Amino acid sequence: MAVERDSLVGGTLRGAAPQELRNAAAEDLAAFLVAIHVPAAPGAPVNPVRGCLWQRGPAWSWSGSTIPAAIRRRHGCGRSFPRPAGAAVGRPRAVAAWRSPPANVLLRPDGRLAAVVDFGDLGAGDPAVDLAVAWLMFDGGARRRFMAAFGGAVDAATWARSRGWAVVLATAMVSFSDDNPRMAGIGHFGVEQLLSEAL
Repeated sequence: MAVERDSLVGGTLRGAAPQELRNAAAEDLAAFLVAIHVPAAPGAPVNPVRGCLWQRGPAWSWSGSTIPAAIRRRHGCGRSFPRPAGAAVGRPRAVAAWRSPPANVLLRPDGRLAAVVDFGDLGAGDPAVDLAVAWLMFDGGARRRFMAAFGGAVDAATWARSRGWAVVLATAMVSFSDDNPRMAGIGHFGVEQLLSEAL
């Protein structure tokens, strides 16, 4: 039986859904992430691309990420994002991390979470990678609801790292998605959300 690209398991890919439906999934997606962010088993594989920023040592700078020309042209921003407050790089608790770009989130017609797909990066890592979806999927109000749903399970330092990961992912999506308008759109949305909080 043929399956339409954007109607898998009764849901719509996040990239094809209007913003109000994406926002409606904030609490559902938070609950999903709480459920999978458990301590990683001893010997669990570590993905060096989606692992912890502290592992990158001096090669990683929290002073900001250079902004590609495509972003400067569209958003009129400067060369770097400001350093997020409290973004000290510490060694976070190892957890099982999901491949987080929101193109892998499927929504029902009412905006509730239908499914999450693509666990190719599952392994021991920093939960901040997954939490970057707060800026890639939700606008300001929904992002606050998403963050509040974690309660005390996520500390300020982890949220600061997640914002750094959102910069990394959003700029990469814009820079390397010339042949994928949907992914580029997610990246531009993320840049807009990050810049809205830059002041």
